[in-house]
Amino acid sequence: MCRQASFDTLTGKATQPYDDGRVQPGDDIPIIKELRLFLGYFSVMHSTASNNRCCDNRGHTHHVKSTPGGQQGEPVPGDHAL
Repeated sequence: MCRQASFDTLTGKATQPYDDGRVQPGDDIPIIKELRLFLGYFSVMHSTASNNRCCDNRGHTHHVKSTPGGQQGEPVPGDHAL
């Protein structure tokens, strides 16, 4: 999931082009008002490094370090992000 698209959806303003350029930075985009309550959660989850623990199908535990950013390893938010 793209971190910036998540924030844009929560704030209702595009910060990058979407929909093959039909939506440009600064354009209003549809939002679900109830999701704004989770803006702080999204911010923390996408700007915090963590140690993840998971078990494989053989019952072995693995520790994986994650970095700040979205699932695609996007960098920490800059001045244009929340």
